[in-house]
Amino acid sequence: MNSGGDGICVRRILNVSDLPNWYKSEGYKDLMSFIRQLNDFAKGVHNGLCDESSIKETSLQRVRDLLCELSKLADQIEPIKGDTGQRFGNKAFRTWYDGMKTKAISLLQANYSEKDQAELRPYLLESFGNQQRIDYGTGHELCFVIFMLGLYKLELIKEGDTKERMKSVSIEILTLFAVKYMPLVRKIQTRYQLEPAGSHGVYSLDDFQFLAFLFGSSQLVAHPLLEPKSFPDSKIAEEYAPKYMFFAAIHFIHQVKKGPFHEHSNQLWNISGVENWSKINRGLLKMYTDEVLHKFPVVQHLVFGPQILKWNPTT
Repeated sequence: MNSGGDGICVRRILNVSDLPNWYKSEGYKDLMSFIRQLNDFAKGVHNGLCDESSIKETSLQRVRDLLCELSKLADQIEPIKGDTGQRFGNKAFRTWYDGMKTKAISLLQANYSEKDQAELRPYLLESFGNQQRIDYGTGHELCFVIFMLGLYKLELIKEGDTKERMKSVSIEILTLFAVKYMPLVRKIQTRYQLEPAGSHGVYSLDDFQFLAFLFGSSQLVAHPLLEPKSFPDSKIAEEYAPKYMFFAAIHFIHQVKKGPFHEHSNQLWNISGVENWSKINRGLLKMYTDEVLHKFPVVQHLVFGPQILKWNPTT
């Protein structure tokens, strides 16, 4: 990800020695606060986060419509048959990516100032994988969350808004993430055989995602019926996938991986032995901070600007 030649957004985390300044930056504090807020507002939402008609905010409806268009585009662009015989990386993804870029830039140009576009664009375009490497990982998932943070800061929340307003907006963002973003990236991962970016297995939770497990475990806190020990069961995962983000993620694993669950998803198998969802959620938040936000290979690509992700490290 680069500044796009606009001179506003620039990379700051150029080597490992820049990480301490990243942790002290305003951008890091804002991002952590946003992820914690989404996680907190997902807690115990047993009957929500699965109905796209509940997305009422105009800017989120625009993104919802874009994600629908991108899903249709994936239906139209067929994988290349006999693509060099590789297991991963169908080059048709590059064609899809070009189409995605055109549609995403059109959305931004129609609705945002040049200044806002300059900061939103790199994050939106990096939300779906890398065009050249034909891969996808937690860094791309993070870019979508930072894009959401951008909309949150630039349009959705104004100074003085109530906690109830912040909660309703957060739940709409979580719903968009669960019902539109996640199904789209799963579709392109399988259709174009994207390589998992970075270390294979993304810390052994899933080959590609992390936040679906974090926010999904929060959604299940204090659920009257569903216990952690139930989620490795493929039939239970399939039954509850339409309603719960966590079970949708597990169901996807069952669709793409064969063999015993404890072998292909050992870390998740271990998590299923934890006594309650609240404890799982706390552990996953710590793991996400340590294994994603604190890892140089992931955060080196972030760009910083004057509004969304600010650098200016504090003492």
